[in-house]
Amino acid sequence: MKIDDGKIKNLIVEYLRNQNEKILEGIKKELGEYIYYFPRLAYKKNPDICGEFYLYILERFDKIIKNFPLKASVKFQTWFNYVLKNNFINFTKYIKNIENNLSLDDYKDTIYIEIFEKEDTDYDELYKAFDKIDSSDRVILKLCYMPELINEKDLKHILEKFKISVSETLELQKRLIQLRFEELENTRKACEKIRILNSKILDIRYAIYSNNPENNEKHEMLTKIARLEGERFKCFQKINSKNKEIINCIAHLFGTREKASYRIKIAKEKLKFYLLKLKQPNVGS
Repeated sequence: MKIDDGKIKNLIVEYLRNQNEKILEGIKKELGEYIYYFPRLAYKKNPDICGEFYLYILERFDKIIKNFPLKASVKFQTWFNYVLKNNFINFTKYIKNIENNLSLDDYKDTIYIEIFEKEDTDYDELYKAFDKIDSSDRVILKLCYMPELINEKDLKHILEKFKISVSETLELQKRLIQLRFEELENTRKACEKIRILNSKILDIRYAIYSNNPENNEKHEMLTKIARLEGERFKCFQKINSKNKEIINCIAHLFGTREKASYRIKIAKEKLKFYLLKLKQPNVGS
């Protein structure tokens, strides 16, 4: 994807001379596709990141263009790549949950999925692994992820370990079940919204592919895609975010959120270790 050096420089000269917004819009339309695909081509980032970065640059576009050194003997594309790279570094700090890895060898596009949220989890293996970990870890994981499965044995352990009453324990279980239900309902709504947004994005992309629109129309369509992808990115963030209230509830047992989070992390690591051993019987033998 190349930029017409002469055309862009002439537009920039004209804009700096007249400060005409229509000329600036013309520059945006010339560079819109290049900006949109920059994270994809340079860093193998997904379309959500492309859309977010596209909007991020458009908000700063006027200042960027005004900083172009017209008197320097440098190609606009060379300078623009440098500017986009620096802006992408700032962008990754600005947007949370984006992997801040700028290697050109970055071909990974993975999403971390919690063991309890994975649809294809083998629950027989999960329960076998549960039997391997100690009572404290098992209870912590149940409270955090499956409070409805708390049984009499777990209840007794909670009473002895945390020195709280039966009524307090049952109230805690009730609250955690409610929070998990709310979390699942919010996830369901976010997934439905993602489905609708995906459909709209695909329709616009197909229109670009099949109609090969002029720069003006293509710029408008890419802007619309970027905004839709921004909405979709927020939905993914919502799905992947932790329910803080769940941690807050469990924190009452440990005194602080930090201690609760640490104990949950350790319990998960132990469970994952035993799940790995079940899938690979020779591990550790």
